[in-house]
Amino acid sequence: MLLTRIRNLVWTANQSDTSAAYSVANSSAVAENHYRQTVSDRRSEASTPTQQANVVCCTMNDNADQRWFCDQIESDQISWHFTYRKPLGLLGKLIKRPNLQKIYSSFWAVKMAKAKNADLLISHEAELTFWCAFFSRVLRVKVEHIAFAFNYPFQPSRLRRFLMTQVLDSVNRFVVSSSIEKQLYQQYFKLPADRIEVQLWKMGHIDYAPEQPIELGDYICAVGQYGRDYPTLISAMEQLPDIKLILINRSHNSAELPVPPNVKVLTDVEGDQAMNMLNFSRFMVLPLMNSQMPTGHITLVAAMKLSKAIIITRSRGILDYVEDGHTALTYQPADVDALARLIRNLWTDPAKSQLIGENAKAFAEQNCSEVSAINHLKNMLVERGLLAPS
Repeated sequence: MLLTRIRNLVWTANQSDTSAAYSVANSSAVAENHYRQTVSDRRSEASTPTQQANVVCCTMNDNADQRWFCDQIESDQISWHFTYRKPLGLLGKLIKRPNLQKIYSSFWAVKMAKAKNADLLISHEAELTFWCAFFSRVLRVKVEHIAFAFNYPFQPSRLRRFLMTQVLDSVNRFVVSSSIEKQLYQQYFKLPADRIEVQLWKMGHIDYAPEQPIELGDYICAVGQYGRDYPTLISAMEQLPDIKLILINRSHNSAELPVPPNVKVLTDVEGDQAMNMLNFSRFMVLPLMNSQMPTGHITLVAAMKLSKAIIITRSRGILDYVEDGHTALTYQPADVDALARLIRNLWTDPAKSQLIGENAKAFAEQNCSEVSAINHLKNMLVERGLLAPS
């Protein structure tokens, strides 16, 4: 049945652009009207919810990090349900793409939403959002759907864009981490602007272990995998043989990187250990692939909260976070010499590095805190009649 649904979507892609556009616009209008009517009905029933609301959350990891907000929203009005499934047996080991873990998690989230007659489905990140919306359509489950941390940094292919456009039109709200993402996703997936909300990436206290530095001596740090321009950073480090760089990356992204003696590449490092090395570094370098790249927000905010100065590619994706010379230093994409100069200048000016780090932390505490994240989620629940105003 699933294959039939997919074939139908692909067949539709071959029809005229006019028919496709009409289909998208029509289904979007239906979804938005259903959402507005649902919210209106809930608000008119009572100002205070009279029964417990069921909220299903689809996440990638089955750990406390994915459930932290439940303890922060202490209310007997909300019943939280989390889904996480790993594919079992040989199939899960052999098939890497598509990601079966994400497909299974999304399928069970929608199944749970149907079984619980859920009031709200929350998905986290773009691929889970796509599959949750897909299975909601396939299984004919009508539930309000909010996509948190929706991030799609690379322009999709023509077929993928069409499939995502057809499926994502049923999602009621997208929460993204930068202004450029709102613009890009309107273009990519024909999403109405009022369905996309910009909320800067938020996080609470950053844990790192152990409390003593794992990596000894003075060094700078680079962390992350998606949308990174590590070749430019490596080339810059070749001009700085006396400065040590710790580069924390995924193993499959590091295989072809040439490594000079002053660069140490660590792969598949646990999160708390990566934060340890970031915390005890002099400062962080965040090289992005181009001037439009809407990624790196998690690493950027983590460094800010740890009072680290940051050297980062000048990109529209980070304009909401970075003021050049105040909360970070920026350089043009792929400019090896400019990056090397910034690293050298900041390395030899600890006072400037400390000042930029302090400014960055102040920005993060004001705009990227866990408290603001909780308040935002509470407001969304109150607006939907699922939580009484506090």
